[in-house]
Formats: sequence, structure tokens, C-alpha cells
Amino acid sequence: MTLTLLIIGMALCAFATRWVPLVLFGDRELPDVVKSALNYVPGAVLAALVFPAVLTPMWDGGDSEWAVPTLVGGVATLVAGRFVKHFLVVTVIGVVVFFLVKRLFG
Repeated sequence: MTLTLLIIGMALCAFATRWVPLVLFGDRELPDVVKSALNYVPGAVLAALVFPAVLTPMWDGGDSEWAVPTLVGGVATLVAGRFVKHFLVVTVIGVVVFFLVKRLFG
């Protein structure tokens, strides 16, 4: 029961954080400064996801089974992110490179 209430509470919080600004500010035009700042969000999200995942195997004692494929996949993701503008494509490139290196050097 507590797990169900927790999930419902989290869903309500997630919904409220998206719905309230839409209702309050939905009819207003965003200032150019805000629009410009929002252009950096995909890159910031990509970095926030990639950097901890790439560096974690090295922090945890350097398990070489995961460290090398993770590092190569992370670098491939960052390079792809620089040249490819679609977030999903960049993510798929990183995952594919990770599994290829893991398979080859396993």
C-alpha cells in the first residue's frame, strides 16, 4: 500500500511540475533570453547522463571489464553529440559503441 501511495505521489508531483507552469504562463511569449537558455538544455542533460556513467567504473576501483567500454562509449557519445543534433541518435550511437567494444574486448 505504501509503495502504491509513493508511486501516486510521485506521479502527482511530476504532473504538477509540468502542468502548473503551462496553466500559469501558457498564454505568454517567452523572452529571447529564456529561449536562448533553453537551447542549452539538451547538451546539459546529455552531459549530466554521460559523465557520471563514464567515470563511475573508475571511481569504484577501476573494474577494467566495464571501464574501457564505458570510457570508449562515453567518448563516442560526446563526439556524436558534437556533430549530430538529434538526442536519441546520439544516445543510440553511444550504446552501440559501448556494446561493440564490450563484445570485442569483453
